[in-house]
Formats: sequence, C-alpha cells, structure tokens
Amino acid sequence: IMYHGTAENQKSKKKIVEALFLLMKRKSFSEITATDIIRKADVARATYYRNFDKKEDILNEFMEELRRDISLEEHTDNEELFAYENVVNGFEKALNHFLQKKSYVLTLYEKGFGTMIQDTMNRYVEEYAGEMSFRSPNRYLLYFVSGASTNILLQWLSQGAEESPHEIATICANIMSKPIIK
Repeated sequence: IMYHGTAENQKSKKKIVEALFLLMKRKSFSEITATDIIRKADVARATYYRNFDKKEDILNEFMEELRRDISLEEHTDNEELFAYENVVNGFEKALNHFLQKKSYVLTLYEKGFGTMIQDTMNRYVEEYAGEMSFRSPNRYLLYFVSGASTNILLQWLSQGAEESPHEIATICANIMSKPIIK
C-alpha cells in the first residue's frame, strides 16, 4: 500500500528529475541552480530539500531507479551466465529500459556523465551474474562485456535506436559467441 504522502513525494521527485533534465538540455550542469530546478519543477523549496541535498543527488536518484528497473529478480547460474539465450535476454531487458529513458540517458552522456551510465551497467551485470568470486577470471569478462555493451547502447541510442532491443541483444550475443582474438 502506498500512502498519499509517499505517492505525492514520488510525484514530486519525478517532477524534480524531469526539471533537471529539461534544464540540462539548455544549460551546463554547473550553471543550473537549485532555484532553477525548483521553479522548473514547480515544487516548494522544502520539497526539493526534503528529497535532495544537491543536484548530483538527483542524477544519482535517476540512475538508481534505472538500475532497479533493469535488475533481475533472479540471478543467472554462473556456469550458464554466458550461454547465448542468457546473453540475449539480459541485454534485451537492459536495452528496453534504457530505451524508455533514451532522452535522459543521452543527455547524461552528452553532458559528460557517461561514467554514471557505465557504473549502472556494471552494477547490472554484477547483479545478473550473482555471487561470483573476486578471484574468478569471469569477473573481468563481466566488465569487458559491460564496457562493450555500454558503448553499443550509447551508439545505438545516439543513432536513433532504429533496431529493436532484441536485434541489438542478438548482435551482442553473436559477437560474444565468436572468438575475439584468433
């Protein structure tokens, strides 16, 4: 059950996030003030500060929400982690969620916040993999895949996302199923 106050607070947070991204399309991040965001979001100053201490917290909130959206409820067995269908399904799920937030993701990237996108993708693949020993060489493969998939994601979104998420996920799985170095 979501109480009225909670629903109203979520609505206010969403307005604040939307306001910041609208402002980022016109101004550099450093030029945007809390007052700009408050006015654009049409919320009370107290509402803004009840939810966020600084504007960076707004970006972190957006990325955390996106990560929660793409996270899987169940983890993939490490032995099956890089099985073709698991790769397709994992990429496709992430791509669908990033596509829904395309405008925001591209704004972050264009304004120099690409590391936030990469960090979100890293956390996604870590959660997707489940428990994995830090001594496992597959840990590095996860970050290799995460980096490549983030670049593919950003290029795909930047070029208009003409292919479906399933098509891009299949392309990624096909690339991963072939030896990279012969």
